[in-house]
Amino acid sequence: MADTPGLFKYAVIEIDDVDYAEWATTALLTGEAPVQTLRTLVPDGAIVDTDSAAYTFQLAGPQSSPLYAALLAAEGGEVEVVFQAEHGTGKAVRTFTAKVPEGLPFGGQQGAFRTFDVSLPVSGSPARSVSA
Repeated sequence: MADTPGLFKYAVIEIDDVDYAEWATTALLTGEAPVQTLRTLVPDGAIVDTDSAAYTFQLAGPQSSPLYAALLAAEGGEVEVVFQAEHGTGKAVRTFTAKVPEGLPFGGQQGAFRTFDVSLPVSGSPARSVSA
């Protein structure tokens, strides 16, 4: 059976040179660029300025995983990340440094998987490349 177009699977999530994609349930890199608009005195007149984007990398998965252990070990520090949303030659890759915040979730509800969901602030802008 062929893959469903656009279905998110077969990602690469390397943190400090170790691939943890097998242990992640969510991996999402997003950027938010503040926009300022100044209206002028003519109809439809405006001056628009867009600032540099601030990026975050959202990760989620089970607390019993090597991915969570790696994040706990780096808590309060920085990690080097290589993220490829679709594995394979010629696919887009983003490389960046992210800060692992202190206070990662620990524990959970009785009878349920213990999971984590964390947003890592990215230093600067991710480098863009294509996999070889």
